[in-house]
Amino acid sequence: MKNFDGFKQHVSRSSEKLKEFLQNFVVTEPQVIEINGAKIWFTSANYDFKNPAGTYVKLVSKILYIYRGSYYISVNFIEEVGKEDNAAIFDEVIKTIKVTDVSVKK
Repeated sequence: MKNFDGFKQHVSRSSEKLKEFLQNFVVTEPQVIEINGAKIWFTSANYDFKNPAGTYVKLVSKILYIYRGSYYISVNFIEEVGKEDNAAIFDEVIKTIKVTDVSVKK
């Protein structure tokens, strides 16, 4: 991931692979947002997930991919559709994210 465009392509390919594993996987059109000067790729997805009881539940996942050059950080919020609605909490939590530079050892 040499640049932000390469990073976006990587994330898009990863999302496509999830369709192989998750039933009815649908991703919203990603948005680029900025938090504390860092470029963030934001998207959400809806899908059916088989729980331990063997039944399917509908889930929604809100995902932030924080681009950091040679790596990225993924923050994922998941909730059951119709059972929970934590949209306001999600919006408040993302406002508290502080992105700082750290050394990543190879």
